[in-house]
Parts: sequence; C-alpha cells; structure tokens
Amino acid sequence: MHFAFHKQRCKNRVFPPPSKKSHAVIRLIYSGSVAAEPDPQNLAAFLADCRRRNERDGISGVMVLMGQEFLQVIEGPDDDVDRYYRQVFQDTTRYKLLLLARQEIDAAIFANWSLGLVKCEDTPNDPLPGDVSIMDIEQIDPADLNALRTLRVIREFIDGKWHVRFPGPPKLSITQRSRGF
Repeated sequence: MHFAFHKQRCKNRVFPPPSKKSHAVIRLIYSGSVAAEPDPQNLAAFLADCRRRNERDGISGVMVLMGQEFLQVIEGPDDDVDRYYRQVFQDTTRYKLLLLARQEIDAAIFANWSLGLVKCEDTPNDPLPGDVSIMDIEQIDPADLNALRTLRVIREFIDGKWHVRFPGPPKLSITQRSRGF
C-alpha cells in the first residue's frame, strides 16, 4: 500500500485516466471551490443526490465545507471513484479543483458515511442530515498511517492550506484617453 501525493492543476486533461477493470479500493483527496456559496436548500439537495449515487456505487467519504471552498475525501472501488472525479473535474464552469492524493487502501476510513459533511465557521450552521464533526473524523485507527495522513490533510485544509479559489468575474476597467496623444 502506498500514498501517492499529487498537487495537480491542469486544464484540458482528465485525471486519472480510465483504468482497466480492477478491484482495488482507493482514497481520493481533492480540494476545490464553487462559483457561488451554496444556500442551505441547494446544499441539502446536492448532498442528497451525492449520497444516493455514492450508496449505489459503493463510495463513502466526507466533505469539509468552508463557504465556497471544500475538501473532499472519497473512498471506494477505483473505477467508480475515478469516474466520479472525472465527472466533477470536467465541470469547469461550476468547480475549480486541486487533486491532492490518490492512494490504494486496505480499508475505508469513512465506510459508514455515504458523504459526511463537516461545516466550518464560514458555512451556514443550519444542521443538515449527515453533518459530522471533526471529532467524528478523528476516531481512526492510529496504526493506519494512510488514515493519519488523510486526517493531517483535512486538518491542514481547515487551517488554511490546500485552498483553491474560484476565479471571480473579470473586473472591468474603463480608461479615458486624453485628447492630445
């Protein structure tokens, strides 16, 4: 088992490439931002859709949400996790992403959550089904080094590392020429 750490930003390339059918279980960690901060209704609908799809595909994970920025850890069969990431990665109008890690794992940390949600202070605090706390995430096997690395990345994100800003609208500027040029 190894931990591959990636810091990747690329435009016209899909990562990872489709694989031959295998039965490996992987953990994918990425951060990103969305064009607009989600309101509670849209967030609830988004989470419900993701949870249904994840349950269907055998994917588990957690999302840390800080306003428009998020970090997501997804675990499951490599083909399904890779397909999920490719779909999100290709939607450049809604998301800006940074792939942090892709690793084979022996066991999922978040096997009991189709998509747990950790909301930080920048996010509306109305409780949503599936909300979890950082304390819930920290209940991992201390002998699992990959799980400890994953927890470290989550903590680093909460502390301000690995953030990706969605480009805002272009700022228009009007300049006035003088007559005597």
